[in-house]
Amino acid sequence: MSRLYSFKLHLSTENNNDFIYYMLNNNGKQNYMNCGYEDVLSIISTLEPVTYHIFMAPFEFAELHFIENIFPNIVFNYVIKLLVCDRVSFEHEFFQRISKAFPLLQIFYVTNFMLQLHNTERSSNNTQSHEIVEFRHLTSLNISRTDITYTEQFLNETKMHLPTLSELTVKYED
Repeated sequence: MSRLYSFKLHLSTENNNDFIYYMLNNNGKQNYMNCGYEDVLSIISTLEPVTYHIFMAPFEFAELHFIENIFPNIVFNYVIKLLVCDRVSFEHEFFQRISKAFPLLQIFYVTNFMLQLHNTERSSNNTQSHEIVEFRHLTSLNISRTDITYTEQFLNETKMHLPTLSELTVKYED
């Protein structure tokens, strides 16, 4: 171990709720911090199966699967493939955060079980304006188990700019 100059960690586990409560109660993140790794962060996705991520910052891996609306306020400079899934609606601000937090994103999977609450096309208050969200490197977008408004938002040039998108997959039951 004397020749080990760098150590990068991303532990991702899927399990039932009992395991997550065990990890939270025993502070799995604290175990790594006690070993001298100060920049240890975590993300918990509470959908079944529950996903628990523990990783060292900066996150230097190419993929991140199953994150929800809440994730650390850091830049994931190496992630090119991202899967987001939640029971809470993804609003325009969420996609703004994603585009800034994942600047090199190429493959994006969006799954959501809730309607968008503040979709400006369908709301009665059309005076609300949004910054255009840009995904400069996004080549593949997969939208599933969502309301059609998610697809409309990504295809609306006044809301999203996808200059390199070449593959779009949409699965919905509308």
